[in-house]
Amino acid sequence: MTQIDFSGVFPAMVTPFTEDNEIDTETLREDAQRLEAAGVDGLVPMGSTGESATLSHAEHVEVVEAVVDAVEDVPVIAGTGSNNTIEALDLSQQAADAGADALLLISPYYNKPEPQGMYDHYAEIAEAVDLPQIIYNVPSRTGRNIAVDTAVDLADHPNIAGYKAASGDLNRISEVIERTRNKEFAVLSGDDGMTLPILAAGRRRRDQRRRQRRTRTSLCDGRRGPRRRLRVRSCDPPRTRAAHPPAVRREQPDPGQSRDGDAWLRTRAYPLAADRTLRGTPRGTAGAAR
Repeated sequence: MTQIDFSGVFPAMVTPFTEDNEIDTETLREDAQRLEAAGVDGLVPMGSTGESATLSHAEHVEVVEAVVDAVEDVPVIAGTGSNNTIEALDLSQQAADAGADALLLISPYYNKPEPQGMYDHYAEIAEAVDLPQIIYNVPSRTGRNIAVDTAVDLADHPNIAGYKAASGDLNRISEVIERTRNKEFAVLSGDDGMTLPILAAGRRRRDQRRRQRRTRTSLCDGRRGPRRRLRVRSCDPPRTRAAHPPAVRREQPDPGQSRDGDAWLRTRAYPLAADRTLRGTPRGTAGAAR
């Protein structure tokens, strides 16, 4: 099985249609190429955003083939989940034959299987299809959470490489991250509002960077691909003095002013460069830590 680094941004793609209600493969390829050019780390066709629940098996394969053919240097993670294990297995095998690099498998919906049934569903597909597979927990759509114990047990399978978290339950997600920290297992955020806390929960501490096996966190969402460059730039360290946030300096009150109340708490903001100048450090010179 080919290993894939699931760190980064993996947008779920829409599925465009023609006026005749056929898949618009030309627009689909253009969209895939546009996302790759924007700098995403992978693509996810046939997820919920791609209306996978309403497409036939043949249309699933057509979409996956079109995206695989369109891109050059990013992995394609095909959505192949179903509440029917045999159907999910068939879709997964066809996606593998179409050239998909990995699979995204939503948990069985409507059936609401117990933990053992959930485990058996995923384990059967993982045994049969030799591709990295991401289990997908989105109880708002399926009606059932994947139990933490089930996710942790599945993480031991060599073909189950990740967990897409869209439950909105940070405690549950954090527990999955913590209990799989020493496994080769990725946790992906599938919910915009939870991305920052999930990234924080999966942070790599300095002592853990020495470990060869660690949990990774990333983003897999249907609304974020085209704007990734803007988002990355906003996280970059400031490169110019104008980008520094203002410093705050305590300002003494006028001699004749009362010291009661908020007189001693008045502040005013000014750039760090001005602060160094006021302290006697030439502008443009790095000051010592104070």
